[in-house]
Amino acid sequence: MNHIKDVTEQTFAIEVIERSKVVPVVVDFWATWCEPCKQLSPMLERAAEQYKGAFELAKIDVDANQDLSKKLQIQSIPTVAAFVDGKPIPGFQGAIPDAELHTWLSGFIAPLTNPDVELALMMLDQGDEAGAEAKLTEILSSDFNADAAQALAVLYVDQKKFSAAEEVLKLMSDSPEVEQLRATVKMASVGERAGELEAQLEADPGSRTLQIDYARALAGRGDYTEALEGLLIMVEDKIEEADQAREAVLDIFRALGPDSEITQTYRRRLANALY
Repeated sequence: MNHIKDVTEQTFAIEVIERSKVVPVVVDFWATWCEPCKQLSPMLERAAEQYKGAFELAKIDVDANQDLSKKLQIQSIPTVAAFVDGKPIPGFQGAIPDAELHTWLSGFIAPLTNPDVELALMMLDQGDEAGAEAKLTEILSSDFNADAAQALAVLYVDQKKFSAAEEVLKLMSDSPEVEQLRATVKMASVGERAGELEAQLEADPGSRTLQIDYARALAGRGDYTEALEGLLIMVEDKIEEADQAREAVLDIFRALGPDSEITQTYRRRLANALY
């Protein structure tokens, strides 16, 4: 465990501040009596080994280093901070899920690469979906890996296994990519009901709720323009259900992503309708 070291007040300047000018240093403020520390500290140690030197973990026992803790204004534990190029990086307090830890680390450390994930992605490129699914599931069964989770969620969406995709996405921290996937899953699962909703709408053409649900279903099967046209007319007409229609429009934008030409075109129209 050469990436993990115990640091004291006497060694802090050298082992943390100066060392961070060479490699990022994550600092774990802990104590033997701290129950959340017993959850977080092993997770930090495991991450330090996984990243194989991309960062170093400095462990500081606050009871044995009370003056240093006061100087650094450590008010509760566990507290985790980081130093890069001799400067502090905002950290967090309390135990957090493994996925959130890796998201935080990715803010100042190159993403962790996993050979098994690369192998699974190669299987996907070669059309071996069953093999890739088995490999990605195996990776996630032993430890969380954001790349593996995202690849598996995308695979489940492609296979129209929306419930399975939703379960994987629950494990992942918020990010633009994850939000887009969640919106895609939500839309696609409704898309499977397009025929059923169309029949209901024929029987009750005046139902605004059915019109909105049907628009979501159209988007779910890829008919984005038709869906947005119908929804935006409701927003522009300021009908009673306009807020529901607006939220459906925003869900479609999330599924398409901000760079989509459709999103950019209709976002301007939505803005004009609202303001």
